[in-house]
Amino acid sequence: MRRTSLVMYSILFSLLATTAAMAQNAFIPVHWDAKTNVVEFSLSPQRLQEEFLRFTGLDGGTGSLGGGGDRGSVGPTNVCRFEHLGNKVLVIDVNTHFRASNGSAELQHSVGDSFPAAVIAALPILSDQNGTLTVNANPLILADTTGIAQRLRDRASASAGSWRLDPSRSGLVASHTHAFPDNTETEALLTFTSEAGRVSTEETAGIVTIKVHQSFVALPQPGYAPRRFDPRVGYFTQNFEDFSQPYDQPLLREVIDRWRLQKKDPSAAVSEPVKPITFYLDQAIPEPMRSAIRRGALWWNEAFLVAGFSNAIVIKDLPLGADPNDFRYSTIQWTNREGRGWSVGQAQADPRTGEILHAVVQLDSHRMRTMHHYWNALIPYRGQNLPAGVRDAALNTFAGLDGMDPQLSQQEVMTRRISLLACHEMGHVLGLAHNFLASTYGRGSVMDYFQPRVKIRPDGTADLSDAYMQGVGSYDKLAIAWGYEPASEQAATVRTMITKGIVWGNSQDARWSAYDDGPDPVTWLREVVPVRNVLLKQYGPRMLRPGQPVSVLANRFALVYLFHQYGLEAALNVIGGAEIPTALAGDGQTPITVWPEAGQREALQLELAALAPKEMAIPPALWRELAPLESRNPIEQTERFRSSSGFLFDPFDGAQAIADIVVDGLLNPQRLERLETIRQESPAGNDLSAEDVVQALLRQAFPAPASGNGLQAIVQVTAAEGIMNLAASKQAPPPVASAAWAGVLELRSTLSRQLSQSPRNPTLQRLQAETARFIRNPHQFAPRMFPTPAPTGPPVGGGI
Repeated sequence: MRRTSLVMYSILFSLLATTAAMAQNAFIPVHWDAKTNVVEFSLSPQRLQEEFLRFTGLDGGTGSLGGGGDRGSVGPTNVCRFEHLGNKVLVIDVNTHFRASNGSAELQHSVGDSFPAAVIAALPILSDQNGTLTVNANPLILADTTGIAQRLRDRASASAGSWRLDPSRSGLVASHTHAFPDNTETEALLTFTSEAGRVSTEETAGIVTIKVHQSFVALPQPGYAPRRFDPRVGYFTQNFEDFSQPYDQPLLREVIDRWRLQKKDPSAAVSEPVKPITFYLDQAIPEPMRSAIRRGALWWNEAFLVAGFSNAIVIKDLPLGADPNDFRYSTIQWTNREGRGWSVGQAQADPRTGEILHAVVQLDSHRMRTMHHYWNALIPYRGQNLPAGVRDAALNTFAGLDGMDPQLSQQEVMTRRISLLACHEMGHVLGLAHNFLASTYGRGSVMDYFQPRVKIRPDGTADLSDAYMQGVGSYDKLAIAWGYEPASEQAATVRTMITKGIVWGNSQDARWSAYDDGPDPVTWLREVVPVRNVLLKQYGPRMLRPGQPVSVLANRFALVYLFHQYGLEAALNVIGGAEIPTALAGDGQTPITVWPEAGQREALQLELAALAPKEMAIPPALWRELAPLESRNPIEQTERFRSSSGFLFDPFDGAQAIADIVVDGLLNPQRLERLETIRQESPAGNDLSAEDVVQALLRQAFPAPASGNGLQAIVQVTAAEGIMNLAASKQAPPPVASAAWAGVLELRSTLSRQLSQSPRNPTLQRLQAETARFIRNPHQFAPRMFPTPAPTGPPVGGGI
C-alpha cells in the first residue's frame, strides 16, 4: 500500500511538474476560474514588451445565409501589444496602415504618434508577482470580436430588433482553450439576444449562441522577404503608407499575400520545401467528396513545380476534436448552412509583411446537391425518350469538346466539380485573386468561374463529360511561379505571360466575365444560345425519377431556362467596351484597344434576338408540368422562379427575367456614354452610338405590325420604361440623356402609329398614357422599378 502511494505521488508530481513547465513555456498562460467566471491571463515582462498577432474566427456559426458567420469563418487579424497603464492592461491594436519601415527610430516614433491606434480591451490587474501580471481577460475573450451582433442586425432577412451580447449566458470553453509555446488558443461561447429579431436557424426565438475563437500568436521569425505587388499578376495584398519612402516614390506600398517557402536544397532547380504548406481535411467531409477535395487541392503541386518546389502542398486529416481556427492547423472545412451558399478561401496574413500564416477553406456542403440538381435538369432519367425534333440539333462542336468519354456517371461529374471547387478556393489561400479573363485563352485558370461545358450529341442528349476543368491552367502555373520563385526571375515570368497572352485582367476589360467559356464574349453567346434552346426543348417530366415530387421540375427549371444568362451578360460588356490590359510603362502592351465595331454590332443583335418571343416562350405542355411546391414542403427554393401568379408558374416571369438582363444592360448610362466617347476619340471611326442602341431596342420591342403577343408585351413595357427612366436619370450624361429623350419621342410616335392599327391593344394604350405623363413631368412620372422574378442563386448550378 505504501509503495502504491509513493508511485501515485510520483506520477502526480511528474504531472504537476510537466504542467508547470508548460505554463512557463506557454505564449500566454491562461486559466479559467469557474467560480468567478473569469478568464485569467498571465503576462510576463517579456510579453508586456513585445508585439504579437491576434487572429479571430468562429468555431461555431449561425448556419444562416442571411445571418452570416459560418463555422470556420475568420475574422479580423491585428498586430497587437499589451500596455500596462495604472491598475489595468490595455490591449492595443497597432495601426499598421501608416509606417516608416526604413526610417530612423525618431521618424518611426513620429509616424506612430501621428495616426491613432485603437484600444480594443482594458484588462483589470488581479495580481502582480515580480512584474508578471495576472489580468482579468474577460473584456477581450468574452467579446464580440467578429461583429456577429452587427451582422444579425444588418442581415436582409432580419425582422425588427436589436441584437446584443448577453454576458450572463456567455463563458470560456475551457476544453478548447490551450496554451502552446508560440500561440495561445481560446474559445468562448457567446449568446446574443433580441426582443424581436429572429434567425431562421435558431432553436429558440431571439437567442443565438455561437463559438468565437481567438489565437494569440508570436510574431514570425525573421527571414521572410515581402514581395512587391505587380498589377499584372493577380495576388491579394497588404497595403500601407510608408513615410520613409523617398519623395519621388509613392507613399502607398503593396506587398502580396503568400506563404514562406524555402528550398531544402537552394542549389537545386526543383527541391522540396523546408516546411511544406500543410492543410488538414475536416473529418466531417464524406466520401467520395473527401477524395475529390484532396485531389483538387493537390493539383497546385503541378504549379509549384514551375516555381521550383516539389510537394509544396501536403494534405492531412484534421485530428479529431481540433478546432477549425486553431492556428496550428490550416483547414479545409465542410460548411453546413440552411441552404445553398458560397464557398470561400480565407487566408490570414501578417499585416506587416503579407506572409500567410494560417488559412481556412470553406466548401459549401450543398454543392454536391446543387450538382445533382444540375445533372438532373440536363440529363433525362434513364430509359426516358426525348421529344421529337431534339435529335435534329446535332451541335457537335460546342465549346471545342473532343476525345472525352461521353457517358460519365453523375457521381464522376459531381466529384470533378468538387475537385475544381477545392482547387479554386485553395488558389485563394495561396494568395491568388480571381482571373475572369482566363476563359478567353482556353480554361487558362482555375481562378476563373467557368460555365459548365455541355455538348449536345447527335441524338440530342446532353454530354457533361467535359463539364468541369480538371487541373491547374497555364496562368496558374505562371502566377505561382511569379509569387514563389526567386525575385530575380519575376521579370522574365511576366514577359512570358505578356508574350503568350496568359494574363490577368482589369475588371473593366470587356473580356472580364464570370461564367463564360469561350475565346471572346460574342463567340460564347453565339455558341451557348443554341445549346440552351436544345436543353429547353428536351426539358420535361422525363427528367424526374419515379416517385419524385413533380414540383422538383419547377425547382430546377431556371437552370435550363436561364442557361444563357451569363452569356448575355458577358456579351453586353463588348458594347462600348475595350481590351484594357494591366500595363506598365515600357512593357509593350497597348493600354486601350476598343472592341471592333463589327463585334459590338453583333453583340447588340444577339442581345436583341434573345428578346424575341420565340426565344422566351415555354411550350404549353411543359407549363402544365411546372407544379407548385407541395403543402408539406413550404421551404422556398433558391433556384425557383418567384411567380407573379401565385401557385401557378407564370411564363411572363421567365420573359421578364431575360428582358431585365438585356434591357438593363443595354441602357446602362456608363455603357452608352462610352459609345459616345469612342465615337469621339477612336481613330477606327466607330459609329455605333447611344442613340443607335436605344433605337435598335425600340425596333425590337415594337415590331411592325403591332404584336399582341404577351411575351412581346413584357419586352415592350421593359424597354419603354427603361428608356424613360434613362431620360430622367441624373446619372445620365448629356449625350446619353439626349439619346434617351430621342427614344422617348420615337416611342410616342411608334405608339401612336401602332395604336391606329390596333386601337384595343392594352399594352400600347397603357404605354401611350404613361409616356404622355412622363413627357409632361419626367421626374414625377418616372416609372417605378420592380425586382426581377429570377431566382437569387446562380442559374448555372455550380457557382464557385
